[in-house]
Amino acid sequence: MMKWLIPLIGIVLIPFFVAWEKSHFDNNLYPQLQSDVLDSLEDPRFGRVTMSLDRLDASLGGQVDDLDTREAARASVDALPGVRALERNNHIKVFPRMELSRRGDKLQSSGLLSPEDRGMVGQWSLSGLDAAGLTDNALVAGLTEKQRGFLSGLADEFFALPGDRSLLMDKEGIRLSGDVTLPLLIGWEKVSEGWFDHKASLANLKLYPSLFHFPGYRKQTLVDQGLAQALGERLLAAPIYFSLGSAEIEAAENEKVLQLAEVINQSDPSARFIVGGHTDASGTLDANMVLGGARSRNLVNALVAAGVAAGRLEVVSFGPSQLAGDNETEEGRRRSRRVEILIK
Repeated sequence: MMKWLIPLIGIVLIPFFVAWEKSHFDNNLYPQLQSDVLDSLEDPRFGRVTMSLDRLDASLGGQVDDLDTREAARASVDALPGVRALERNNHIKVFPRMELSRRGDKLQSSGLLSPEDRGMVGQWSLSGLDAAGLTDNALVAGLTEKQRGFLSGLADEFFALPGDRSLLMDKEGIRLSGDVTLPLLIGWEKVSEGWFDHKASLANLKLYPSLFHFPGYRKQTLVDQGLAQALGERLLAAPIYFSLGSAEIEAAENEKVLQLAEVINQSDPSARFIVGGHTDASGTLDANMVLGGARSRNLVNALVAAGVAAGRLEVVSFGPSQLAGDNETEEGRRRSRRVEILIK
């Protein structure tokens, strides 16, 4: 009789023990574990992290600045006695952070995108492999499809021209740095309207009249860069100056026009040249761009009349993008009103 009584008592008491254990866990252990988990997340880096407990399993959510902080939050909770914080329950999002840098003919990326360096031919687009890395990364939060499209278009435009420049995107917005031209700068200001703080994003950009002025620009029509540098110095030594608001070449400049024609005609026949018209900063930008183009065109006509093949010369207006002197003085403004010849 007794041998049946003990199992019977066990069967009757087990539900009571289970109910007592659940009540004890819910009323005593669970609040303590919950308090311990919250204490483990007191680090200021985890200020936006949320958590929930399912018995002994902790599930994390919210958002942090980077991947290292995300893992540190999980590890901090997982180190608690009696609590598990498995990676599959780690749903913390990371603020998107990406840096794209063009150096020479290579484009590099870091942050949440890490494809291998790729040689750049023409324009690079974020819409292929790299876009998938940004769009499909489950850790990235906060980017809408419209924002991804904006970023893709910006990268395509911003990195299309030669020159060293970088784009950094993080929770603070987008900041650009490196070498830019006036059209690139104007284009960025237009596309970023309503998206980012212009002054903050443009603070580290260095403005040049054209890509031909970039410090790292390699002449495309002369293979020997040493010869190109020597030729370029001879050309820049003889700028043609103009009167205020005028595109007419003055008689005093005619001798320099002939000197420039001789230098060009004696150069390698494969060399091609940019004839760039500059202005001072008086008047409107549109008017100055037109005036710079007219000055360039008149010098091209004069060089052709002096025997230079027209096909070797290209008319370009730089406007007021590279002042040669202080625009507050007459002498400074006079030095800025010029046409210079650069090697393509």
